[in-house]
Amino acid sequence: MKEYNILLTSLGDLGNRLSHRYFYFEDKGVTRYCDGISIAEAGAKYIMSHDPIDEIIVLGAPGTFYPGEEGTRIPLKNYSGYSANNIDSLSEYGFFLYRLLQFQEGVDMEGIDVLEQTDPARQEELIKAYDSYLGSFIEENPTASADNMFHYLAQDPDGEQDLYSGIIDLTRQDIRWLKRYIYTKLKAGARLSSLDVNDGLLVSFIPSDRDEDIKIASGDNIIKIVQSIYKSDDIKVNLYVDMQGLETSAGYSILAVLQLLSNEADSNFEIKEIITSHRSKGRFATPIDNNEMARYKINTLLSGMEAFIKYGKVSIIENYWKSTGITNDHIDRLVNAMRWVDDGISLCNIPDLEYGIRLLKDVFKEPFTGELPEFESNVFRILERGIRKDYGALLTEEELNCLTLIRWAYRKKFYQQCLTIIESRVPIELVDRGIFYYWETDEDKAEFLRAMNYEFYDTIPRLRYCFKDLSHHFVKYYARSQVWPKKGEDISRKYLDYRKRKFTDKTLKTAPLYSIIEDHPEELDDLMYSYYTLGFVRNTINHAGVKEGADQDPLRNERIELVDTTIADFISKYAKVTDIIKMKGLEGFRTRTVSAEEFREYTEDHKLFITPNTGGRNGRNNITIPRPRLKAGEKLIISVEIESEDGRKKLGGYE
Repeated sequence: MKEYNILLTSLGDLGNRLSHRYFYFEDKGVTRYCDGISIAEAGAKYIMSHDPIDEIIVLGAPGTFYPGEEGTRIPLKNYSGYSANNIDSLSEYGFFLYRLLQFQEGVDMEGIDVLEQTDPARQEELIKAYDSYLGSFIEENPTASADNMFHYLAQDPDGEQDLYSGIIDLTRQDIRWLKRYIYTKLKAGARLSSLDVNDGLLVSFIPSDRDEDIKIASGDNIIKIVQSIYKSDDIKVNLYVDMQGLETSAGYSILAVLQLLSNEADSNFEIKEIITSHRSKGRFATPIDNNEMARYKINTLLSGMEAFIKYGKVSIIENYWKSTGITNDHIDRLVNAMRWVDDGISLCNIPDLEYGIRLLKDVFKEPFTGELPEFESNVFRILERGIRKDYGALLTEEELNCLTLIRWAYRKKFYQQCLTIIESRVPIELVDRGIFYYWETDEDKAEFLRAMNYEFYDTIPRLRYCFKDLSHHFVKYYARSQVWPKKGEDISRKYLDYRKRKFTDKTLKTAPLYSIIEDHPEELDDLMYSYYTLGFVRNTINHAGVKEGADQDPLRNERIELVDTTIADFISKYAKVTDIIKMKGLEGFRTRTVSAEEFREYTEDHKLFITPNTGGRNGRNNITIPRPRLKAGEKLIISVEIESEDGRKKLGGYE
């Protein structure tokens, strides 16, 4: 993929166009210097001296440009204002380009003007005073050199004042001249120069939306900024940002928008460096802060932590960890566990979510090990503490408690995940913990297998997948075909009443049914009714059409309110049941269950030849013909009858 490098900077009011400012920065232990009549100029020189740049995008408030300069992209070397006879005729933007062209060509006309504006006699006096100071300084510092005095003065404000104190009748012009003179004595390697690769860079200008003020404020032309930065899907954009001319809120607002672009999983956009600098009055030179990227990374990681803890999204943390190139087994496993949680939430795949939580639990059981840079070590320790606090009992309980997981998801308003956990996981827990189960004795097991086997063959083949988890099928689906409510009847209530008959009449030819809280029928009824109602609500929501006028009250969504209320009701009912179990000392009770493999073998050994029930509002519309194995000499005789108000009338028999 082709890469395109952009510097984003901004302009303000320059004031005196002959007043140089001086800047420095640390680069791998070496201090380097540059000049700039504007802070934006210094920032651009810094970037152009050590990074290849394809384009500089300049933001400017009203008064910094002339009509016609905005919205155009031109090669810097083609800027017509470079040959201007009067620099005061240039706009601030034009003067900025004029200065950058000089930087590319290695000249500084305004610097020459500063030196020439002072009377030669006064120059001699200033040079004599400086040489005297220089001699004394080198005598006191034998390792110092004359071509590095600008560096010494920039780092020692007291030394600067000592120099000035030896000059009679010192003026501001004298100070400008002295600084320029000493700066020109710096050895070439200490001063910045533009990379040759930047000779062909482009420049463009984006004006503020407002008619006043001299700084770019939060929100100004953010759309145009993004449009100018974005190129195409097959070009990766590397962005360098100079924050110096922006209000703090504006700079971070722009960065926040750009961060959204760079944090996308398939993003072809990356923020490579952020710098900032502000003129320090009374200083020989001002530092260019090239550590802003570290602070930006902190903000990015904080956003990543928030994204995972609030929404279960790991991509920001994952991308950052990959970008570091650091190898650490503990962090690798932590990020991998977070990825499983993310996928489980995103796909509403509860097994993946539970697996991710178990992985997190395993990671947190071990001490934080391995060598890490201090920054990454601190960040990931904080992240772990945040996850521990948010996930709470999910990471401390020996078994992954279904109710704890539901409460956690509900607190985060993961409604779809809540519904899925309740519908898919709760039935298994209801059976396992003895709240709604089928196996007490060996006879129960045999009766259960016969009942489920009949229902298996009574189900059309493409729907038999639901028998892969018998506990789930037993609670949620068993014998539903026997219950057809009339119009207006509560289907959840009718189905629950049908199932509960087995509690009071064990002779019914249906699957066995027991509960360890059978002596608390009201709480058990409330829980099961809440569970069945929740399934009905979920189907209603998932298959609902667009509601008329739904956009008229964006703060109120009746469907969300219905789901929220239904889930909250289920949590409340389930909590009451678990309290009863705890009160009875049955927290450790677990039932026996029939495995999917055992049931599969049973269905193979006990095949039934049934025309599957295809449903219908009036009940079964098919005739079930049993086909038992016949011995030699035996015949199967089938009698067909119809039931009417007049009694039964035999229609005939068949062999």
